[in-house]
Amino acid sequence: MPTPTYYFAHVIGHFVFDENFGVVDSGEEKIRKKYPNLIDITEQNISAYKQALVALKNPHYLPLFYEQNKAAVRRALRTIANNDNYIIQTIASMDEVTKARDMLMHRLGEWCSLFYPEISKTKDILSLAVTVDAKDAVPIRQLTAHINELSDLWNAQLAYLKKVMDGYCPNMAAVAGYELAGRLITISGSLEKLSRSTSSEIQVLGAEKAFFRHLMHQTPLPKHGIIVLHPLIKRADDAKKGKAARAIAEKISIAARVDYFKGEYIGDKLRKDLEAS
Repeated sequence: MPTPTYYFAHVIGHFVFDENFGVVDSGEEKIRKKYPNLIDITEQNISAYKQALVALKNPHYLPLFYEQNKAAVRRALRTIANNDNYIIQTIASMDEVTKARDMLMHRLGEWCSLFYPEISKTKDILSLAVTVDAKDAVPIRQLTAHINELSDLWNAQLAYLKKVMDGYCPNMAAVAGYELAGRLITISGSLEKLSRSTSSEIQVLGAEKAFFRHLMHQTPLPKHGIIVLHPLIKRADDAKKGKAARAIAEKISIAARVDYFKGEYIGDKLRKDLEAS
């Protein structure tokens, strides 16, 4: 009769092997208590570890591997499908829609300039595109319709972004605005990572290329990164942009931590403090 010799814990179950690595018993973790004098197989005992894995290649165990792989995929999907990635994907989609719209607007402008050389502004292009002579109007009007559809799509993506952020990081949205807050989370990789960043790190997020130029060519250190998109920085005088960036980064840092740790809503207060400073 085979003598129980080894114990091996694996993702598909717990196994008891004899001295020749034949399976004597298997089941849940509590099976270990039935055989108190077994030798535990670990990766440190590489020879026994390899022989145990070879034994588990028996076709009898393939359904167990299949079920464990399915469970692992489900766990991974639950990890991936979260608010951070919803925000990251939405921001990427909005950028791509903007890029596509800009390219089509440029083409429409070139096309309309054949009929109206003086045309320049976007609103002029869209309004005059529908007044082109009938025999040439169809493709131009179709292009105009697609551009308007892209604008509607961008607005729909923004509405979705607001919905996600209102439930996930409302303080960040209040302080930085939806789009900038989404971009900060995108660059950081997650709200958790952003909440761990210092205000000085947040201030220069997105300035990686400028840092590289500083290291390679001794250009000046960047004073701010993507945070420069904040309306308060845009309105500030050039001499005060650095001070404004520091103040905004500090409030964003606070907002990110409150949101990550599910604290109370203080976004309006943080925003008022910024506007008053």
